[in-house]
Amino acid sequence: ESAVGTRRGSETILIAEDNADVRELARRILSRLGYQVLEAADAESAMELAGERREPIHLLLTDVVLPGRSGKELAMELARLRPQIRCVYMSGYPADVLGQRGVIDAEIDFLQKPFTPSALAGKVQAVLERTPRSPAA
Repeated sequence: ESAVGTRRGSETILIAEDNADVRELARRILSRLGYQVLEAADAESAMELAGERREPIHLLLTDVVLPGRSGKELAMELARLRPQIRCVYMSGYPADVLGQRGVIDAEIDFLQKPFTPSALAGKVQAVLERTPRSPAA
């Protein structure tokens, strides 16, 4: 029970990632932990999935850079549709580099790629368990 990522999830996670290998890896890790996983290769597909689905989507796991729109733009659009959704950004670029370029904010939840199964599980679990921020945050 002390190991990170041992908690089984039941929440629904939407993965927006254009790299099929990374998307597949994240799906396999999260599915094994009990999460329901939706997959999208770009922001457009992610928005379509979110629009078609009646059930809650608890978390968006998105690449910072996506074809067509940034992960941040996707997260903002999705939050208008689903105000309760939480978000974890991932990138192969270090968070400090993205922050310096103004791509992401310091307060975001960030996962460095490549990630280990326990890093992904731990980050997702921590974000889902945290008390929600006010929508203005």
